[in-house]
Formats: sequence, structure tokens, C-alpha cells
Amino acid sequence: MENKNSNSHPGLLLKKELEERGLKQSDFANEIQIRPSQFNEIINGKRTITADFALLLEAALGIPALFWLNYQAKYDLDKSRAKTKNPISAQLESWSKIRDCIPYSYLKKMDIITGDIVKDEAKIKEVYSVSNIAELLQTPATIKSSRYRKTETRAFNPVNVYAWLKLVEYNTKDQKVGTFNSKKKDELLSSLKAAFAGSNVLKKTQKILNEAGIKFIVQEKPEQAPIDGVAFWSNKNPVIGLTKRYNRLDNFAFTLFHELGHVFLHEDNIKAQELSVDLVDNLDDYSSNLRDKEEVQANEFASNNLIPQDAWKQYIEDHYEFSDTSIIRFAKQIDIHPAIVIGRLRFENPVLYRRRFRVSNEIN
Repeated sequence: MENKNSNSHPGLLLKKELEERGLKQSDFANEIQIRPSQFNEIINGKRTITADFALLLEAALGIPALFWLNYQAKYDLDKSRAKTKNPISAQLESWSKIRDCIPYSYLKKMDIITGDIVKDEAKIKEVYSVSNIAELLQTPATIKSSRYRKTETRAFNPVNVYAWLKLVEYNTKDQKVGTFNSKKKDELLSSLKAAFAGSNVLKKTQKILNEAGIKFIVQEKPEQAPIDGVAFWSNKNPVIGLTKRYNRLDNFAFTLFHELGHVFLHEDNIKAQELSVDLVDNLDDYSSNLRDKEEVQANEFASNNLIPQDAWKQYIEDHYEFSDTSIIRFAKQIDIHPAIVIGRLRFENPVLYRRRFRVSNEIN
């Protein structure tokens, strides 16, 4: 017997088989000792062919019991797949596609994913600013990583980086901020430098930036994402996101001022760019940064606005040994936290990384 229509119930196949053999249904039911009503339900697809019934058919018709059971299993599977209203299987299929294009563990750690796939799918769409799964599936394919590459020490995963970017955007969208005015740059930078010298640095930094019309967040980064910070535009306001990859005051201050450099120097360029991994700054990627004019300018902006170039040059010329006392005195003269002075000294003189200073470099 051939399996000509796997979408039909095996009872229909049995009915045709009996017709071909010239057997009446009632007579066959009596022969295999099955109640006519029960046999009729099988013939009409209202009852499943069981293993016991398949063995009876094998004995009576010579058709292997396994044939009937396989046919029944295939019918049941096709029927389940064909159901238009199967929310569980449909949702699982949709969620499996989503999981392939997001950093699941990271988003779970950030409490974006909770384990309820219906709510999680809705949340992912909200975070990624997409209306359907098709848009989300296209996102990783459109990510560009031209400024990054997999190195021996750090692997770069653009999908992870993009997730971080979208979280920065999502978690800052409701921040209440003032009107951004680029002409108030000096006032803003002066306030930030004063904040670095005290306690509650992160809280004070956000308050100062928000009042200046800049959205700000320190967002933990995922694995395989060598990120220090980012600057982009959201409607009428710039957004700055940092990771605190190196949890030190000097690194925090420099990275923040680097991103502010992009905000004040490259406003038009940033506004013109879509949110992509090309915006993210990895300040350790020196060779790439040196080839990028905007990165060089942002570095110079950070260095010179944290420590005026003329004052720095004079300090270096006047000192052969850099003691805690001279560093603290110089920092006081230029109104900056001494840890930031030490950070620049170490950057320009790597041998000083082995020198211990009494100045704390913690972010209080």
C-alpha cells in the first residue's frame, strides 16, 4: 500500500483499502472483533489508530502495524503544524529567531529578559526600536565593524556592541534634560572638573550633564565588546554613554571629555549618523584612533580641557621626578583632581605605571 496523502487521517486510507478489497466495513469490524461504532469513528478520522488496532490490521490485511502507526504519527504532526492558532509553538519559533541575533546572557543580566518569552519578545522589540521580528533579524546584517577587528587579546562582537548601544539609547530616552547650548561649553567643563574632586562623582556628573541638555548613563558592557564610551544624538539632545571599563577616575574623566569632544566638535557629523557600532569608542585601539581625524581631535579636546597644554608643558619641564607633593600642588593650581594628573603622566610615561602614588584614583 502506498502512502499517497500523508495529510489525511489513516482511517481514510483504511476505508479505501477495504473498498479495493470489496470488504464491507461492518463485516470487517466484526471480523477483527471491534464494535462497529468504534470502527466507524476510526474510518471517519475521529479516533486515533492505536498500537493494538494496528496489530489487528496487520493480522487481517497483511499490512505492517508500523505502517499504520507511522501514518498516524505523520498525520498528527502535520495537523499540529497546520494549526493557525498554536501560540506556544509559534512563539517558540519566533523566540528562537530572536535569540540568534541578541546577546541573551547579557540582556538577561540587565533584566531585559525575564524568562517569559511573550513579554521578553515585546521588550526586545521595544529596546531595539523594531515593530516586527523581520526588522530585528536584519539588524545584525546591517551592523558595520570597520573600525574594529578581532585581536589576540580582545574579541569584538558587533551584535553585543549594538545591544549595548540600544540599551544606552533605551535607558536614557526618558531622562529629563535641559536645552543643549554648545556655547556654554566652558561653563559645563568647569563644573565637571569640580565634580571630579568630590564625592558622588557619577551622580553629580549626570546632574550637571542633564542640566546642560546632555543625556548621560554609565551602562555595563557585555563580553566581547571593548567599549569605553559613545556619543550620539537623540532628537534635540546629545547622549553620552560610558562603560567604566577601567573603573578609575582618570579613565572616567578622560573618556567623558573625549565624548564631549565629539559632541562639541563633531555635532553635525554625529547628527547625520545612524546608531551603529561605528560610533562606539575603544580608546585602547591607538593605531585606529591615530588614523581617524575625529578621534585625534576628541583626544586632544579631552587632554587640553582637563589639563591646559601650556600648563602641562611647563609642569613637565620643571620636574624631573614626579612626587605626590608636586602632583597635588600642580593639580590644585589648575583645579583638577590629582588622579587625572597621574593618569596623564602614566599615559605619556608608561614606566610610571609601576610607581605607587598616595593619591586615590577611585570613583567616589
